[in-house]
Amino acid sequence: MAATYTGSCKCSAIKIEMQGGPDMLGLCHCTNCRKSTGSTYSTNAVFAKSAFTIISGEPKVYEAKGGSGNPAFVNFCGNCSSAMWTETPLRSNIVVIKVGILDGDALEKLAPKLETFTSRRPSWVTSVDEATQFENGF
Repeated sequence: MAATYTGSCKCSAIKIEMQGGPDMLGLCHCTNCRKSTGSTYSTNAVFAKSAFTIISGEPKVYEAKGGSGNPAFVNFCGNCSSAMWTETPLRSNIVVIKVGILDGDALEKLAPKLETFTSRRPSWVTSVDEATQFENGF
């Protein structure tokens, strides 16, 4: 049986569900991800859009410029401001979930397999052992 992952914002106004595991999981050091998370990088899981469902709530959407310079639509909670997922017209068949919103023990089950935009990683942030490194996007 395929895994089911659920996630929510801080205030639980928006809840989501993904059927099956992520196609990819990694750290992104691009400026957009840093600004979206307020941290040095974002841990992201890529799921097929067909496996993604909004269970409750309606996100607000902010159009940003992704690390590649192309449009990125950041979905977030208008109440608590949690950044939840990103979509891009260039890859309309996927959603990029911010892993920190996942419920339960998902963070223990999922480990990063790659790092993107490592050319923008601060020198004091170490790379993840065994994660494939990409200086820019993948």
